[in-house]
Amino acid sequence: MYLFAIHTVYNITWLVVILLLAFLFSWFVYARQFNNKPKLRWFLIALRTLSLSLLLAALLQPLLKFSKTITEKPSILVYLDKSKSAKIAPAQQKEYLQQLQKKCPKFTILPFGFAEQVANLADTLTGNATYLNLVQDNISALAKDNNVQAVVLVSDGIATNAISPENSKAYAPIFTLGLGDAKPQLDIAVQSVLANRSMLLGNETQIEASISAVQCAGKPISIGLYQGANLLQQKSFTPTNLADNMVVQFAIKPTSVGKVAYTIKSTSGLNENNLANNQKTVVINVENNQKTIEIIYHAPHPDIAAIKSALAPEKSYKVEVKSTLAAINPEHIYILHGWVQSVAEKNQLQSLFKSQAPVWCIATANSNMAGFSEFSPYLQIQARGSASNYASATPNPKFTQFFVEPSTLNLASKLPPLACPFISVKTAPAFQTLFEQRIGNVNANYPLWGFLEFNGKRSAWLMGEGLWRWRLHNYKLNKNWQQTDELIIKTVQYLSSATVKNGFFTYPSSHNYNQSQPISLLAEFTDQTGQKVNNKAVTAVLTGINGFKQTIQYVFGQYRCFASWSIHLHSYTS
Repeated sequence: MYLFAIHTVYNITWLVVILLLAFLFSWFVYARQFNNKPKLRWFLIALRTLSLSLLLAALLQPLLKFSKTITEKPSILVYLDKSKSAKIAPAQQKEYLQQLQKKCPKFTILPFGFAEQVANLADTLTGNATYLNLVQDNISALAKDNNVQAVVLVSDGIATNAISPENSKAYAPIFTLGLGDAKPQLDIAVQSVLANRSMLLGNETQIEASISAVQCAGKPISIGLYQGANLLQQKSFTPTNLADNMVVQFAIKPTSVGKVAYTIKSTSGLNENNLANNQKTVVINVENNQKTIEIIYHAPHPDIAAIKSALAPEKSYKVEVKSTLAAINPEHIYILHGWVQSVAEKNQLQSLFKSQAPVWCIATANSNMAGFSEFSPYLQIQARGSASNYASATPNPKFTQFFVEPSTLNLASKLPPLACPFISVKTAPAFQTLFEQRIGNVNANYPLWGFLEFNGKRSAWLMGEGLWRWRLHNYKLNKNWQQTDELIIKTVQYLSSATVKNGFFTYPSSHNYNQSQPISLLAEFTDQTGQKVNNKAVTAVLTGINGFKQTIQYVFGQYRCFASWSIHLHSYTS
């Protein structure tokens, strides 16, 4: 108990001294006067003593103190959890505070409510999470000016966020009171949902959900996959334990591009107290980034089927086989088999090389390879006759364009020779040779399989036909086509990386968010040349239920190549 006092005490010693001095002086003045009138003499002495005492009190400034004591009750701070999970009714709050005040009449009860912030209990306050660290901050602020003797914290402790209060300084003893039933409650919850952030149109992917079921043993539960309000797939399981967990997988194959929201929702028909955790949503960005490969052949050949078979498992590529070269698309990959054998093909080849589209040239015994020299200054080819050579592959240990498995390089020298036109080849340092020609037991020092990049254009060169024999021999030795297919696939991947993925892309920083949790939207823009553009303003529009719509803007920083917005999530749908 504090005693706040305003002290004002009269000093008796000073009073006695002043009165004594004043009386002695007055006696000295009036003792011998008015002997025949003693009453008058004593009256004058008393009057002089009083006047001198007042004068001396004013001159000597004695210490005058008056004392007054005020008693203040100690305080008890009461914090009531007002988050949605606590569910404390106003009538319960009032009854609890009245009982506490009745049991502690010598204390002042100061009630507060808290959830995602702390406020007076009478204020409207709701939230989805419990921030106990804010309670600690409020206690420390009030303890400075109030006689706080104890703190009572009433909470269910569910969905506790922010900073842990364990290491905070305690200004008073804290007594906790738990809400709810300590026994496990019947509850089905979608704990987490895992999915790829993006995928290609036409591909299949998995969405994996982790489901927990408490007090549901022997009761069937349905887990549904929804796109909007449409039920796409549904699976059921029956828990065998009082606390059971299960992983449910759904295979999806989106049919349209863009951001697609998928929701995992559990339904049981059971009497659950908490339905808020029965569903979670993920957003997958579906891209139509499938590369088109055009195989242009001069004449039907088994090599065409070998290349198509090798690329068939690769869902990132769409293979088209054509006998003529029509409109040229710079984003397509072109495989020319058996070119050049006519003036028309030479003219088309000129347009193809000007388009900057990636090209893989596969020569046959009848190909006029010298015609390519006009379009490839780093590759000079001269015909040496109409005959053809059969050249085997010798790996080049200095090749560094991409990694090739050692088993593939070792197998290459054992594969049948390819039929090559009789030519001589001069290459510049920019040309990277993967395999050199070996005619019989002699290394010809001519490239058999190589790669070239100049001015942003990539091309691949195979100076012979017979890939189909390689695949058959590969299968004969290893019972698979793995090594030969690796060479074909990696050649196409090398050419594919030359096509620039451009445009404006947005994506969230995470798949899952809690309501009211700050989120980040990321965005970047790449132009046709592959350069990141960072000097333009961008705008995003967020839409939600009940006609919600919000526009946010961002200007790229001088040295940043992406935009980021930090917003709060309130039932946004896109």
